[in-house]
Amino acid sequence: MARQQQRHGVKDSEMEKWLVVLGIWAMCATCAVLFIRGATGASGKREPAEGRASAGDAQAALND
Repeated sequence: MARQQQRHGVKDSEMEKWLVVLGIWAMCATCAVLFIRGATGASGKREPAEGRASAGDAQAALND
């Protein structure tokens, strides 16, 4: 009986080790994805409409 409990203890410890490794891997992968997404410009930026001037154009007109 004691031998069976010891074997389960080793198995549980090994499973816990792999859960920790998997958790660290998932966190690193998530950080890498978020970093890459933040480092690249948003590709879904809308073009300013032709009828409306941008804020920079309005500021330039005010300065003139």
